[in-house]
Amino acid sequence: MLARNISERKKTDESLRQSEKKFRDFFDNTPVYCYMVSPEGKIQEINKSALKALGYTREEILGKPLISTVYASSSQRKAKKLVEKWKNGKDIKDEEKNLKKSTETSLNFPLTASPPQT
Repeated sequence: MLARNISERKKTDESLRQSEKKFRDFFDNTPVYCYMVSPEGKIQEINKSALKALGYTREEILGKPLISTVYASSSQRKAKKLVEKWKNGKDIKDEEKNLKKSTETSLNFPLTASPPQT
């Protein structure tokens, strides 16, 4: 009985690892700008497309506050309102924002986001 439980656990663990790898590959390699943000507004993960567009390395941006790091000052107030909308379970679709690149230049970008599923 114990051997069977361990075998099932190993199969489940391997399946989870494969699923995580598929997600990571998709997230990292999608040509669309993507990032994940904590409930506190810190950047938890960011993909290669976003890093390239913004001019940051992963190490420079992870853990930083989203709004003050990514959004140009002209878009920060509206970005805060959109984050609150998102936190309240509402979708955000094609909202134009000025993003701040690492070089302090800006980039106009449409924002689309869906709240996490609970």
